[in-house]
Amino acid sequence: MSKPSLRVKPTPLVRKTRIPTKRKVQGFIKRKIITPFISALKGIKDVYTFKFSNFKLKDGIKPHELSLVIVLGIIFGLWPILGTGTPLSLFISWYLKLNIPIMQALHVIFTPFAIALGN
Repeated sequence: MSKPSLRVKPTPLVRKTRIPTKRKVQGFIKRKIITPFISALKGIKDVYTFKFSNFKLKDGIKPHELSLVIVLGIIFGLWPILGTGTPLSLFISWYLKLNIPIMQALHVIFTPFAIALGN
């Protein structure tokens, strides 16, 4: 029976890196750049079919909806966590089908007051 060798093979100081083949590079470019770009171009037609019925300023708004928009706009304008009021107000106004431009305008108007209050 032979004894196992205790010699350690020296590791090279410079690792050999694999150079990607032309086929792999082309596949990567197609998968990460070309295909998403084409799918984005196909999605552009959705922009033209988007309905702007929720972005009306005054047309057909009821008094209780207007008061809710004003109150929520002021609340999100004075929201203590800067940077989260805009997405929250957009989501809530979209979800409740409220008037987005009025709520965003009030949010922008009252944000300096929140900064002045030290929020």
